[in-house]
This record gives sequence, C-alpha cells and structure tokens, in this order.
Amino acid sequence: MILIDTLRRDRLSCYGYQRPTTPHIDALLAERGVLVEDAYSQAPWTVPSMVSMFTGRYPEDVLSGEIAAFALPQGLPVLPERLGQAGYATAAFYANPILHEGNGFARGFETVFSPPVNEMWFERHADDLNGRLEPWLAAHRGNRPFFVWAHYADPHDPYVNPDLVGGNSPFYPDYSGPLTGRHVHGVYQGVHRLQSPEEDIAHLSALYDSEVAYVDRFVGRLLESLPPEVLANTLVVLTSDHGEELYDHGGWKHGQTLYQEQIHVPLLFRWDGRLPAGTTLSGTVELVDLAPTLLAAAGVAPPPEAAGLDLLPALRGDAVVPRRPAYARRLQVGPQRSAVILDGRKRIHFDKQSPFEPSNRMERHLWELDLARLEAVEIYDLEGDPGEQENLASSPAAGGFATLSELLDRRRQAAERSSVAAELAS
Repeated sequence: MILIDTLRRDRLSCYGYQRPTTPHIDALLAERGVLVEDAYSQAPWTVPSMVSMFTGRYPEDVLSGEIAAFALPQGLPVLPERLGQAGYATAAFYANPILHEGNGFARGFETVFSPPVNEMWFERHADDLNGRLEPWLAAHRGNRPFFVWAHYADPHDPYVNPDLVGGNSPFYPDYSGPLTGRHVHGVYQGVHRLQSPEEDIAHLSALYDSEVAYVDRFVGRLLESLPPEVLANTLVVLTSDHGEELYDHGGWKHGQTLYQEQIHVPLLFRWDGRLPAGTTLSGTVELVDLAPTLLAAAGVAPPPEAAGLDLLPALRGDAVVPRRPAYARRLQVGPQRSAVILDGRKRIHFDKQSPFEPSNRMERHLWELDLARLEAVEIYDLEGDPGEQENLASSPAAGGFATLSELLDRRRQAAERSSVAAELAS
C-alpha cells in the first residue's frame, strides 16, 4: 500500500498531465494495472483521510472532540489488525510526522517507523523512507504473506528536494523572484506576498511538480527492489490522502476547501494475473473503499459497519462500479464545509454564517480569505467545468441539482447519529 502524501490526481502524467512527472508510476502501475478514473478522499488533510482508509468508515462518523486530538478510536477494528489476525506480517513506514503511536496509527503493525513529531522531518525525502523500507522487504520474502504501508511525505511542503537547481525546478528553470520552496507555508499564512503573481505561481507550481517527479523515482525503485516472483504475487495499491491547492481558487496548501485539487486523488491497482493490465475503471469510488477491497483480496470479510465497498469485482472487470455519491468533509477548526459528488455533478456547502472567532493570526487570515473567496453554496458541472470556475448555485440550472442537497442532508444526519452513538458507547 503506497500512499503519497499531498498528491494531486491531475499532476500525474498517467492522468493526462502534460509534464512527465510520473514515468515510473505510469510504467509500473498504470500500464500494468488498473487506473481508477475518479477516486475521492473523504477529507482534505491527513488524519481524517487516513482514518477512512484504515476503517472503511466516514471519518465524521468515528472522530470526535478537539481537532488536535483526532486519533483512530480505540476498539474500532482497523485494516492492519485484521490482516495481522489473518496471518500477515505487518509493517508501516511513515514519513509524515503527524502519524504516530499516540494517535493510533501504529495499531496492528508489528513493525513501525514513524518520525518524531517535528515538522523538520518534512525536509527528509523519499530516499530516506526507501532506505528504511527496502531492508524490511528484503527480510520478509519467505512463506508468510506481508502487508506494508509505505507513506511518502513528498510532495508535502516545503517544496525542496535534491533535483532542484539553484532553488528552481527543472520544469521552470528561469525563475528569478524571491520565493523558494520553503516559503510556501508563509504564502499560505499570508506572511509572504506574491510580488509577481504569474511568475511566482508558475514557480511554486513547478516546484511542486518536481516533488512529484522525485517521489515517483523512488516508488519505481521500491517496486523494482522486489524480486519478480514476489512482485508477481503482490497486490500493489497507490493513492494519496489528499491533494494540494496551488492558487487554483485563491489559496494554498490543503485542509481549507473541498475543491477537486484537494479531494480528487489518484488510485491505481496492480496485481499481475488477477487484474487486467493497462485498463481504466470508470465510475466514482471513495477511499473508504480501500479497507474492504484489501481485506477481500486477503480473503478476510470486511467489518459489517464499513461504509466502503469491495472494488475487486469491478477491478477484475466482472462488474461495474455501483452508482453512488462520494462525500468529503473538511473536519477542521471553524464552521464545517461538506461536499457531495454524483454523476459528474458536485455541491459544496459552507456554513459561513455560523459564528467563529479565530484563535490566532493564521486562523484569522485563513478565515477572512475563505469568507471572501467561498460561497455558502457552490454547485459545479464537473464534466463541463472540471476546474470549478462557474458556480451554478444561482443559475436556472441549479434546480436540476436538488438531489445533491438531499444527499448532503442525509450524510450530515447519519454523521450526527453516529457521533451520538459513539459518545454513548464511550
């Protein structure tokens, strides 16, 4: 299970990006496996998104309390535990320091590498993770099956890696402005201003693309480190927890909005001889589907409370992906934002009238920015407007999207019922 943190779907060349950012992922996964056309993360930041992948549940159904204390709930079965009980050797190698034993993401793994809770670890790169992961794989090629979670931090900011030349990306080498890949967080906070917006945005975007190209190389090395006979019998899955905004809608980084650049994620499966190579799976899927799918691949029944679906029949070509909505929720400080996608149509709701008092300068900047750039209701036709530039909420066409509002109301009510049940149980 390969997870590339902060990876936008539309920045992979196998998904049509014009820059050659992912030649190894293209050749070793997309051309030899199944590319899922439309996959959605359940949250635009790491912890709740990971909760959905580990449990097969919507994160708002199982998370409660302060955002800073979000963790995998005790007593809730998680993917590595169930695979361990089925006889798998289990290991997790996390490069993102937000994931650690304290918030439950070591549970079920016999071997865990998790860096110290220190943002400086985002300066480490994919080569560091491979250096820890490949020896474990070399030692676990016997008769016991293994489940490995490899979580790369690139291309999470800061956008720096050894491929840069003079601080610039090879994709945009002539930039001469003041910003570097280490300034991204300051731009996000409003501390650093864009002096030449067109050039600065192109530069930061190219730095992000270099991060994608860098991690792609080490994903290739990881897969090529497996002997052919091991790889031939191994299901490989690659996805991301969320994407990244690069001023697509007037903001930066992630965690604030539910636009496509933050929740539309890549998803690829390779399983030689069991899944058809070089195919594309149409239909809308969610990351809550990962746990049921991986458990089914191992011959383990999914937990009955799982919201996700087993995608294996559709991946094999024996069935189609059922028509159903995909959901996402922000799950951050302040009034909630939620989104639903169905049949290429999308509705985003932002409770911007709710009272909220930011607790620090950064929260205030982000809140004021979002009040200015986001509407209470946004409706998009993703087929005709994939960049979400034309809000149809006030147009005559909005009446045709009423089902989306009903779906969001049902999901909110289901989350409230789950939250009450969880509080009573605790």
